[in-house]
Amino acid sequence: RARCTPEDKVQAVEAARAAGASTAFVGDGLNDGPAIAAADLGIAVDEALDGTRSASAIALLQGGIERVPEVLALTRGARAILRQNVAWALLYNGCAVPAALAGFVHPAVAAVAMALSSITVALNAQRMPRPAATSSRPARNLVAAS
Repeated sequence: RARCTPEDKVQAVEAARAAGASTAFVGDGLNDGPAIAAADLGIAVDEALDGTRSASAIALLQGGIERVPEVLALTRGARAILRQNVAWALLYNGCAVPAALAGFVHPAVAAVAMALSSITVALNAQRMPRPAATSSRPARNLVAAS
């Protein structure tokens, strides 16, 4: 929605939330700050004012609204990697540490499992999706979490 008052924008976000929808609001001006804060996900774009950035969960450091789908894809990929890393850590440490505490295996086995857990998590994190570079904008510094 464009050319709305800040109150109209907040009302639109609240109406969508009342209807059961998850909401995201993208903006750059001071008048977008209240709606960004009211949304489930607030995104401030490249030229956003400091107040708008502070109200947002994500600040795009490069580009505008056209980069939002890319950012959402990156966050979905990051969430998947995070869940996998938690599962690996629980698998390694959840089996080896209790087994060592119960005396079924030597404590060194639990220590090795912890090291393997850390290595597995670090290697899995390397699969993290990277932002795509465009010819006019480098890929680095695309997103900053507020």
